[in-house]
Amino acid sequence: RYNPDDVTIIGIDTDDKQHPLLDKDSNNKDVTEQDIRFAMKRGVMIPIKCKRDGDRLIVVAGRGRTRKLRAANKRLIAEGLEPWRLPVEIVRGDDAKMVALKVAENRHRRTIDPMYEAADALDLSERIGNEDAALQFGVSISQFKNILARNDLAPAVSKALSKGTLSATAAIQLAGLSAVDQEAKITELLESGEKPTVERAQRAAREASGKEEKLTPKGRLLM
Repeated sequence: RYNPDDVTIIGIDTDDKQHPLLDKDSNNKDVTEQDIRFAMKRGVMIPIKCKRDGDRLIVVAGRGRTRKLRAANKRLIAEGLEPWRLPVEIVRGDDAKMVALKVAENRHRRTIDPMYEAADALDLSERIGNEDAALQFGVSISQFKNILARNDLAPAVSKALSKGTLSATAAIQLAGLSAVDQEAKITELLESGEKPTVERAQRAAREASGKEEKLTPKGRLLM
């Protein structure tokens, strides 16, 4: 067990913006009062994962637990109480394996921003290829490619996806358009104030690309 201040969280304890173990999503999450109080009483029960890098122990999985324990220990020490130690499991492997472990933890979070998931998918696919990355994500190759396609979304579309005002499936219908067309179509789709359906997004994409719409006898759009 270690002092939580003795392990390194990339992006918090360092200024490295390109390190494969940088996790902006986790680093930007607030440590809540409830988190701190729980850690003060119980410490960290599930070991985090760290990789040795010279004299450093770099956190691979467990950034949130480490930050919560750091905050809790500051209060405990201020109150003259014994601080908790951090349980650490040392893992070995190359950058690709470490990124895979990071991604696996991210996907087990209760909630995850679809755009951070897309960034994780791209990071992993560039290291180990789409097929192996899809296995790590636990999805089919076609599903994985749809996750990757979110990286091509214009800012307004990705913002709507992150906010939940647009579904991931609907957003992907716009991914093949230019950024200008995506911005225009998302504005149209959100005008009603209702969450756009996949069918409406498909129709908007076809209109922007100049393709003729084909409807079934029941009025449903054919792609």
